[in-house]
Amino acid sequence: MKRTREGVSRLQRGWRFALALVGVFLLLTPGATRASGTFISAPNRVDMAYDQARSILYISSGSSVLRYSLLTNQFLTAFSLAGSLGGMDISPDGNRLLVADRQRVGNRIEIFEIDLTTGVSKRVYFNRSFGEGGTFTVAFGNDGAALISSTFEGSGPVTLRRYDPASGASSDLATIDQDTMLTASADGSVIGLAESNSSDGPFDRYRVLDGNLLRESGYSNGTSWFNYEIGVSRDGSQYAIPTYGGTFLYDSDLQGIATIGQYAGGQPIGVVYDPFADVVYFAWAGTSEVRAFDTNTFTQIAAYDFQSAFSSPGDTAFVEGRLKISRDGSYLFATVNGGVRFLQIAVNATVSGAVTLEGAINRAQPVTFAFRPTDGSAGFTRLATLDANGKFGLVGIPRKQYNVRVKGPKWLAKVIPIDASQGSVTNVTVTLLGGDANNDNHVDNLDLGIVAAAYATQAGDPNFDPRADLNCNGEVSNLDLGLLANNYGADGDL
Repeated sequence: MKRTREGVSRLQRGWRFALALVGVFLLLTPGATRASGTFISAPNRVDMAYDQARSILYISSGSSVLRYSLLTNQFLTAFSLAGSLGGMDISPDGNRLLVADRQRVGNRIEIFEIDLTTGVSKRVYFNRSFGEGGTFTVAFGNDGAALISSTFEGSGPVTLRRYDPASGASSDLATIDQDTMLTASADGSVIGLAESNSSDGPFDRYRVLDGNLLRESGYSNGTSWFNYEIGVSRDGSQYAIPTYGGTFLYDSDLQGIATIGQYAGGQPIGVVYDPFADVVYFAWAGTSEVRAFDTNTFTQIAAYDFQSAFSSPGDTAFVEGRLKISRDGSYLFATVNGGVRFLQIAVNATVSGAVTLEGAINRAQPVTFAFRPTDGSAGFTRLATLDANGKFGLVGIPRKQYNVRVKGPKWLAKVIPIDASQGSVTNVTVTLLGGDANNDNHVDNLDLGIVAAAYATQAGDPNFDPRADLNCNGEVSNLDLGLLANNYGADGDL
């Protein structure tokens, strides 16, 4: 039988590349502590969300949402709402802010929806389940809909809801513990749930694509501690759950892979993953530091001084050490005593987007990006392996204008302009034509010879040549010949 905080004693239980760090991360050793950032006074702050398009930090505080401009370092006119505001999140398109209200309204509970293009807000009501005291927090998926958790008047289970602002439709998904924390991956493909008020530490993963809810609970499969909150890596391949017994890390199947921090000692109390790099940040109890760890090796690689000591939150969220990061990974925010402190952690830019490799069945292929600054300064090259959807993310790009030559080993090069002079660039798209079996940037008889020599073979056969497998499906067939024929005689950009 699960045990709640009330009258329960705690149970005791005690990834692969060398990371090229961006901006002020560069060459930083684990022992060095850098930067104190900017303090925003907000004594009643609860949660926060950064609006990158408008350079505004929203802070829930009492019945208002404070608005702080990072351009002027001044407060703007607040959004005056009602109730006792809690967790918040911004929609993928950046135009809606949802804010939980931890107080119920009669027999209904509510969230506030704010149109950030107009500043107009509205109340969104839900029928109250037994014992619910209000909504607790929200998190958007990449489909534009959000999950909503709730509070309970006392101790008990609540309803996990899904709300779609575009249609106004809502649905009940499951029964979960009260005060469950919700965090979406940077790509919005999954939402992690750290259920609260239960000593076995249940946690879940909601997959946006098909609504699948993967759940772990019990003292064998849960964290076996009261969960503080949850962090989710950019693509949902890793999860981190801070507790009094340390922070437990899990893979995409919610199987344990590592523990960071110690029971009742130095340990994380808040967590956020970098949206591009293999880095996770932890607010570290007993210090004023937010520490950065490599998510492949689980070793500390940097620390940042936030000028206010973090302490254990007592098995509940929104006390202090709540971390958020800007969508481009350049700003890190933490709730501290009396308000919020933020600092700039990347003085360089990130460049991200997707590459379409013509004909490729398996899009997870290596691609070379040759950056050529338009100011005539020295260029540089980055190699990235695309993910299954052809997406890439490049960090540590100096803020300049470039002509970038994009080349895959079996595809013709394409040169595209990228302007990173003002900061990070997202949604870069480029299509590369196929047929360049020998990777010389021409489709000609040399390529035809390679394909012909390996025709009708598949991976594992003695004469199989992966260069001839132009569509990356593990065999050489008419499909590869057709791809070559379509682009025969073509040359790629220089």
